[in-house]
Amino acid sequence: ANAALLPESGPDGFASGVIQQECVRMSRLIGDLLLLASADAESWAVTLEPLELDTLLLNLYESYAPLYRKNSCILTLALPDYSLPKAAGDSERLRQVLGILLENAMAYGVTEEQRTVELGVFCQRGKAVVCVSDHGIGLSAEQKMRVFDRFYRVDTARKEKQHFGLGLSIAKELTALQKGVLDVMDTPGGGCTFRLQLPIVKQ
Repeated sequence: ANAALLPESGPDGFASGVIQQECVRMSRLIGDLLLLASADAESWAVTLEPLELDTLLLNLYESYAPLYRKNSCILTLALPDYSLPKAAGDSERLRQVLGILLENAMAYGVTEEQRTVELGVFCQRGKAVVCVSDHGIGLSAEQKMRVFDRFYRVDTARKEKQHFGLGLSIAKELTALQKGVLDVMDTPGGGCTFRLQLPIVKQ
């Protein structure tokens, strides 16, 4: 429809802008579908190696903090006082997983009153646990059970056209490939906390 309007609106008109936005959306959808197709075909490749999580999270924070500020949100980073042991994972795939969690939190996990998202890490029972916590409206028990399903979006997210309900399923698949676990729980006081657990490298 907007392509048909181009002769009238011109290359700098409203129709051109809509077409450009839709091309970006469709490109993202195709990319996500190709990733999931690769997972189904078991052709995803990961390289597990010892990772320094504090360095990785610092770099991730520096990448996403400006984007959060641009959207009038706040991203905080909490690192423990003790020295973190190395975790086994693929650095690029891990950044991809955490990027999905941070983008979802910014899109759905903030409210007018509470616009802060926390990124943190700690060790527990031989695992390194990376958390992305928001203080939004949270998820019901049923929603938490289905949130990692492909194409699933909670009712409050359906108006967000930039997301197709594939990000969390991709994150889940990528985490499993790294022999990790990705789950979601309630944030104390309200909201959601996504936990990424990775095995610690034995010294």
